[in-house]
Amino acid sequence: MIKYKALLLFACTAIIAITIISCQKEQSTMPGTFNRNELRLKSDYTDVDCNLACLQSGPFEQTTTSFTRQWIPVPGFQDYYKNNRFIIVTAWNDANYFYIKTDVFGYQYNREKINGVWTLTGPFYENYPFETVVITLNGDLNNYSMDDPESTDVIETAVTYTQTFPLPAGWSGCDEMIYRVKILGGGQQVWLGTEDEPADIIYGLIGYCTVTTLDITPETTVSPGTQVSLTASVSSYGLFTGGLIKIQELIGSDYTDIAIAYVNSDNQAVSFSYTPEIAGVRTFIARYDGAGSNGYNSSESAAVSINAAGCITGLQGQAVSCGLNREADFQFTCQGNLDYIKIEGSLANFTGSLADVMLNGVTVDFNVVEYILETDETIYSGSNVPGYNVKQLIPATGTDRFIIVEGPASCDQQIGIGLNWNATDIAGPITGAWTASDYSGNLVATADPLVCE
Repeated sequence: MIKYKALLLFACTAIIAITIISCQKEQSTMPGTFNRNELRLKSDYTDVDCNLACLQSGPFEQTTTSFTRQWIPVPGFQDYYKNNRFIIVTAWNDANYFYIKTDVFGYQYNREKINGVWTLTGPFYENYPFETVVITLNGDLNNYSMDDPESTDVIETAVTYTQTFPLPAGWSGCDEMIYRVKILGGGQQVWLGTEDEPADIIYGLIGYCTVTTLDITPETTVSPGTQVSLTASVSSYGLFTGGLIKIQELIGSDYTDIAIAYVNSDNQAVSFSYTPEIAGVRTFIARYDGAGSNGYNSSESAAVSINAAGCITGLQGQAVSCGLNREADFQFTCQGNLDYIKIEGSLANFTGSLADVMLNGVTVDFNVVEYILETDETIYSGSNVPGYNVKQLIPATGTDRFIIVEGPASCDQQIGIGLNWNATDIAGPITGAWTASDYSGNLVATADPLVCE
């Protein structure tokens, strides 16, 4: 038995090239003798995994197989004027049908006397009449008349016959279509198979492509006590329905179902939520099971690990009070230990002398003043909070005031900044964007401008 499967990469229609062995013209050196290169049975295959191939839309000509069965010229030329035949069989499928196309070729050799020497000439190609195509598909024998076959110019001269077979309800990608093909007529038989007998060809049906994703909210690293929501979804082509969409969790070495939904025209998703109470990591994956879905291939997302860490790195801002008297808070947290972090940002539409700044609950005393002649900037500094240096910068132009906080941070040592200042108007954001950078200037975290609702 011969087994054949073929490949589709993102639904590009492909015809796999075939090779047909032919015999060049041979000439005897003596009457009745022949130095020959025999024609032999030839089969060409490309082995491909139908689990990797898929349809995007329309039919796909998946497989071309070439089989020859022919008369062989032998010494003495006793096979001249014999009709030789071979066939090429192409099989493919779309969402609804399985197709088998048979191209039948005919040729013969002649004997001519050239310069007194009997010479075998040819091959000469010609259509030879066949009467019946016999196709056995999954055990069912079918006979089809070739009264009006399509004529095409393939290679030399061919007679082409195509038969369609409805796919069974609930078919899946890689379901096997096992077939044999034999041509009858003119007192001869030509078949797919070995030199001695027909053989089964196994075709793995090509299903529709599907794409499965797993979305996480709010993110893959959270603090204990923060709810995590997972949504698995699957998409495909056509009237997509059938199969199951799942969220699975890695438990030990195996994935276990934790959420399942049937896929239909109204729903292709399933969700799951949980709240980690303690630090730890859980790993999830989304899978679509296309069994029984009329040709939609199974697929899966990448695995995603959710880390409930004791601390996460981030910079959060909150507008507490708006109007002409403004108040805002910023909180920096980090997962590891940082000997140095620089947090900085601006206060919009500032008016007055200095902003009130509290660092980790302590009011900063700006008791040092520095004037930068080159830039015409004024910097007020305060270091009464142990381990930290806080600056308030007044630029030469503009109405924004800049706050800079420098010092260490760790999971157990967060940085909280409280701000209060007066503004010239109530329009627009009350702060600019704030950033947190390490000693080398690498950006660690950011916070968007604060806007009053």
